[in-house]
Amino acid sequence: HLESFVFTGSITSDIVIECFNLFASSLQRKTIVVLDNAPIHTYLDLAYYEARSKGQMSTKEHLREAIINGSVKRLRPKFMTVAVDFIGLVPVMLATGTGSDTMKRIAAPLVAGMFTSFIMELVVYPAIYFIWKWHFEVKEHPALSPEPMPDLG
Repeated sequence: HLESFVFTGSITSDIVIECFNLFASSLQRKTIVVLDNAPIHTYLDLAYYEARSKGQMSTKEHLREAIINGSVKRLRPKFMTVAVDFIGLVPVMLATGTGSDTMKRIAAPLVAGMFTSFIMELVVYPAIYFIWKWHFEVKEHPALSPEPMPDLG
């Protein structure tokens, strides 16, 4: 059903239900937040606490720089995962032989899910992290001097 949206652009109740199902199953398997056994917030937390340990976490610019550093470290593993999945699924999406209509129905949600996951993990999650850290930690407790780095493991 999701592939009918991808190919026709029309939204039906079946597509909405399938999107919820895809989202719920990916949450259950933790594939939205966790890929390659390292969630994005781990990279962001490491960069954040590294900057705090140096006493460089008192302004929005310090926080933005730490988030960019953490996101850059996550970019390569995330890109490699998505690229390999796309390389494997694009031929299925472009197939025209026997059974290709069934395979497209299987591949379309996977392609859409990987693309969405890529955007969410590298654009949306860091933005949410910035807002959350700024309002609940940095603004209330700026690191003006070096602090010991907490154990994140």
